[in-house]
Amino acid sequence: MSVPWRGTVLRRSRWGRAPARLALLATLLAALAVPASAPAATGGKITGRVTDGNGGGLALGAAYAYRAGATQPAASAWIVLGGYTLSVPDDGDYKVYFVDQLDSSTVAEFYDDKPSLAQADPVTVRGGATVSRVDAALVTGGRISGRVRTTSGIAIGGATVAAYDAQTGGFRTSTTTASNGTYTLPAVAGGAYKLYVVGPSGGGYISEYYDDEASLAAADPVTVTAGRTTTVRDTLLAKGGTVSGRVTDAGGSGVDRVTVFAYRANTGEGAGGTYTAPDGTYQLDLEAGAYKLIFAPPDGSSLLREYYDDKPTRDAADPITVDAGRAVTGVNASLAGAGQIGGKVTDTAKTGIAGATVTAYSLDGQTAGSTTTGTGGAYTLAGLRAGSYKVGFSGPPNGPYVPEFHSDRATLGSANAVTVTAGRTTAISADLAKYAAFTGKVTAKSGGKAISGAVVSAFSSSGDLAGTATSNSTGMYTLDRLAPGTYKLRFAGPDGSTFFPEYYHDTTTLAAALALTLTSGRSLTISEALDAPPPPGQISGYVRGDSGARAAGVTVTAYTTAGATAGTATSAADGTYRIDGLAAGSYKVGFAPAASSRFLPEYYRDRTTLAFADAVKVTAGKATSVTGSLPERGAFTGKVTAKSGGKAIAGAIVTAFTPSGDVAGSATANSSGVYTVDGLAPGSYKLRFAGPAASTFVAEYYHDRATLATALTLSISSGRTSTISEALDAPPPPGRLSGYVRSDTGERLAGATVTAYSATGESAGTATTAADGTYAIDGLPAGPYKVSFAGPAGSRYVSEFFRERSSVVEADAVTVTAGRTTALNGSLHAPPAPAQVTGHVTDGSGRAIGGVTVTVYGVSETAVATATTGAGGAYTVDGLDSGTYRIGFAAPEGSRYISEFYSDRDTLPRARPVAVKLGKVVTIDAALAERAPAGAISGQVSDSARNRIAGVTVTAYDATGAAAGSGVTGADGTYTIEGLPAGDYRLGFAVPGTSDYVGTFWRDAPNLATAGAVSVRDGRTSTSVNAKLLTVAQAERLAASAQDEARAQAAPVVQTHDPSPVTGATPPPADAGTSRTP
Repeated sequence: MSVPWRGTVLRRSRWGRAPARLALLATLLAALAVPASAPAATGGKITGRVTDGNGGGLALGAAYAYRAGATQPAASAWIVLGGYTLSVPDDGDYKVYFVDQLDSSTVAEFYDDKPSLAQADPVTVRGGATVSRVDAALVTGGRISGRVRTTSGIAIGGATVAAYDAQTGGFRTSTTTASNGTYTLPAVAGGAYKLYVVGPSGGGYISEYYDDEASLAAADPVTVTAGRTTTVRDTLLAKGGTVSGRVTDAGGSGVDRVTVFAYRANTGEGAGGTYTAPDGTYQLDLEAGAYKLIFAPPDGSSLLREYYDDKPTRDAADPITVDAGRAVTGVNASLAGAGQIGGKVTDTAKTGIAGATVTAYSLDGQTAGSTTTGTGGAYTLAGLRAGSYKVGFSGPPNGPYVPEFHSDRATLGSANAVTVTAGRTTAISADLAKYAAFTGKVTAKSGGKAISGAVVSAFSSSGDLAGTATSNSTGMYTLDRLAPGTYKLRFAGPDGSTFFPEYYHDTTTLAAALALTLTSGRSLTISEALDAPPPPGQISGYVRGDSGARAAGVTVTAYTTAGATAGTATSAADGTYRIDGLAAGSYKVGFAPAASSRFLPEYYRDRTTLAFADAVKVTAGKATSVTGSLPERGAFTGKVTAKSGGKAIAGAIVTAFTPSGDVAGSATANSSGVYTVDGLAPGSYKLRFAGPAASTFVAEYYHDRATLATALTLSISSGRTSTISEALDAPPPPGRLSGYVRSDTGERLAGATVTAYSATGESAGTATTAADGTYAIDGLPAGPYKVSFAGPAGSRYVSEFFRERSSVVEADAVTVTAGRTTALNGSLHAPPAPAQVTGHVTDGSGRAIGGVTVTVYGVSETAVATATTGAGGAYTVDGLDSGTYRIGFAAPEGSRYISEFYSDRDTLPRARPVAVKLGKVVTIDAALAERAPAGAISGQVSDSARNRIAGVTVTAYDATGAAAGSGVTGADGTYTIEGLPAGDYRLGFAVPGTSDYVGTFWRDAPNLATAGAVSVRDGRTSTSVNAKLLTVAQAERLAASAQDEARAQAAPVVQTHDPSPVTGATPPPADAGTSRTP
C-alpha cells in the first residue's frame, strides 16, 4: 500500500510514552492552524471513509459540514487514516467538504463527488442520529501556475486568480498572488479550465480572463493533467478608473454584503462587481467607459435592489462615466425596505385552493413578483417595492378554475390597483370561479343529418372570440373552459361545405344573435340546424383574337365585385371555356393568354384594368354567356445598313421604347442586316438603332435623331407588322496621348502608371511606362481629359495629376484631337526615406550575441517594430516615422544573458528615450549582462535501517511555493537537483505509487510551509541534504496512536475559514468551491 506524502506529519521520536504522542499531536495541530478542541455539538453525527488517489485511507485530512445556504462551516473534524466523525450542532441538511491536509496534488471535493458547495448533495440529520457511509474518494489532480504583472512589467501581489470549469462555467478554486506576482492554484481534476484574474482591492486594475479576454465565454482554456503543474503565460493587468461609495438602509446604517455590479451602458454586458464592507462602503475597479450600477442586497434581506441613481430598472438607470486613472466617488445608494401582499385564494364555496399562482404587476404591466398558495390557499408575496400594483390569480395548471384579477376583473387593464407600503402586508384575497361549457348537436336543416366537422364559436358580450370547438362524427360538440358570463354562438359547416353559417336560433349577424348565459362549473346544451345554399351558376363562352382566330390556352377568371377570385377556366383548342360553381351575383371577367401567345390580356368588353371592367350577372343554376375578343401582338421589321456605302450591318441592335421610355422589346440584325422586333402590343413606339458590340457605328433613333426625346413616334396596329429601316454613321478615328515620366531629379521612371480620365471622371485609358520611362494611351475619342501619374509599385513617389495637382478636380485638362497624338510628360516627387535604428548587441566582454529580439516601443508603450540580431550581433529596425521611442533587448530563450531596456534599464518606463528623424540612421548598441552560474542541491534518501531508497522524487520549492527543480534518487539513494538560482529552497520527498515508504518534507516537517530552508549559492552545490523515510506500517502505527490520543483528549475542531477563496472578490459571483487551508 502506498500513500504519497501522508507520512509528512509523523515526526521520528520514541512513542513508548504518552507525552511523546501528545507532542506529535500538538505538532500536527499547530502545523494545520486549527484549534486543538471545539465545543461539543448537541445534534447528530456524520461518519464515513475517505480514500486518497491510490485507494488507501486518507492519512490526514479535514471534513467540514455546511448548513444549506451558508458559506461558513457549522462543524469540522479530522480525517485520520480515512476515518472521520462530524458532530453537527442540530438537526437539518448539511453539505460535507473533504480536503487532504498533506498532499497538495489531491483534489478537494464536496459530497457526493461534487466540485462546489452549490452542487453538493445534502446529508440529512434527524433526531440526533448518526448518518454513516458518507464516503469520498479523492483523486490526484493537477495545478496551474503563472504570474500577474502590470502592462509595464511590474509584479502585482495580492491579486486573486480563480479557475472555472471550461465546459460548465462553474467555479472550482482560487488563490492570491505573492508579492512577486506569482501564484499556484490548488489542485483541480484533469480537464480544461478558464482563469479570471482580479487585481488587489483598491489597486485600480482592470480584471480580465486569461488570456487578455473580457468574458468567460471568450477566455482561452487551460488544460490540466493529473500529477503535473501547467504554467501559463503572464497576465498583464491594465490600470483603469475606480467607482466608490456607500450603501445604506433607510435609517442611514451601512449594509454589508450588498452586490455592486457594473453593466456597460451601451451593450448591457457585465463588466465587474464587488461586495460592500460591513460599513456599507465599496470600491469598483473598471476600465474607461460608461456604466450602469445595480445594488443588490443579499438573499433573505428585507431591502430592495435598485439601480443608480434610485432607479428601478437598468434602462432607467443613470450612467456613470469612468476615466482611466481617475476616481469617481460618492456613488451612493439608500436601499428602501420591501412590502408584501398576503391573503387567501378560494373557490366560490370558500374552499382554499392549493397551488394557485398569485402575480403582482406594476401599473405599466411588468411582472413585479409571483408566488404559489399553500395547502389552505394562503399566500404571501414578499419583496415588493412600495407603490401601486395590480394582482392576478390563476388556479393550478390545467385545473378547473378561471383566472381573474383583483377584484373579480377579467383583464389586467380593468383590474383595481392595490397599494403596498414598505414593511407592511397588504391583505388581498380572491374567489375563483370554475370554467363552464356549451354542448349540443349540429345537424342539416333539410333531413336532420348530423354534420361532422362543424365549427362552433363563442363570442363574449364585447364581441371577442372566447373559444371554438369542432363537432364529431355524430354532430356533437363541446365548447369548454369558458368563464361564467354571457356569450353568443356561431355555427358554421366544415371547410369546403355548402352550409350557410349562422348564429344561434337562425340569426345572421352577431348583433342580432341571442345571448346565452353560463354559470360557474355548469354546462348549457345548445343545438342548431344549418341551411344548404342554392345550386351554383356558371359563366361560359369562347375567346378569339381581333383577327377572328380562336384563342386556345387563355386563362379566364371570374372576380367578385370586391376583386376576389371566384373561379377560373382555360380555353380549349377551339377557344371555348366554362367556369362552374359560381354563387348567384355580379362578376367581372378577365382573359390572360400565355406569355408566349400572340394574344394580349384584357378584361371583358376591351377593358385594361379590373376596376373599369363591365360586370356580368350570374343566376343560380343557370349559365351566363361571355365572349372575349383579344388584341394581337404586332412587330417592326426592316434593314440596318452603313450610311457610307450602304453595306448591311450584321449584329446591329434595334430597341423599341414605349412613350414613357420603358423598353418594350429588342432584336439583333442577321447577316443581311434584317431585324424583326415582335411581340409588341398595339400602340406607339420609338426605335433606337446601334451597331454591334465594340463596333464604331454611332447609335441613333429612327430618322437620324440623337435622343429619345426628339425621336419620331411610330404606331403598330393589332396583329400588324410595320417596316422601318435605318442607316448608321461611323465615328471619327481615335486620338492618342504619349510622353514620358521622370523623377524630380530627372531620372526616367519605368513601371509608372499613367491614366486618362474623361470629363465625367471615369477612366478612359491607362498605360505603364517602359524601361526608358515612355508611355502611350491609344483609342481615346476626341475631347478634354485629365491625366494622373503614379510611381512604380512599392516606390516612394507621390502620385499626382497633370501640372502637379493633387486631385482630378484640380487637374488641368489636356485636349485630344481625333486621329492625332498629344504629347504629355509627368514629373514625380519622392519623400524622405523612413528612419532606421541599427546597432550591435554584445556581452560584457564584447562578444557578439545572436538571436536577441530588439523591440522598438512607441509613446503608448506598444511595440511598433522588431528585429533579431544575427550571428555577429548586428540588427537593423527600419520603417520608423520621426519621433521618440524606447528600445528593449530580449535575450534568446534559455540563454545565460539577462534582458534589458536601453540603456541598461530593467523596465520599459525607465528606458532611456531615443529620438529619430526621417531619412536618418540612429545607432544604438547594447551589452547584456550574464546570469550568475546556477547552483545545485544533493543528498541521500534512506530508511531508519539505513537502507538506500531508489526512485524517490526530490523537489525543490522556491519562496513562493513553486517547484524550481527536481531529481530522482538512484539505486544508491543519492540525488542531485541542478540549475537552481541562488536562494533558499524547501525540499519535498515523494515516493512512487508502489513504494512501501511514506513521503515527507525535509527535516520531517509536517508541510511545505514549516520545512527547513536549504541555501544555494551561485555555482555551488549544497551537499548532504539527506532524508530518512518511514515505512507505511510504521506510519500507520504512529497515526493510529495519534488518533487514539486525539480522541481521548480533544473534541473535533470547528473550521472557521471560508473554503471559497473568491468570497468578496470581484464578481461574476462564484459559489463555494475547493480550498486547501481550513
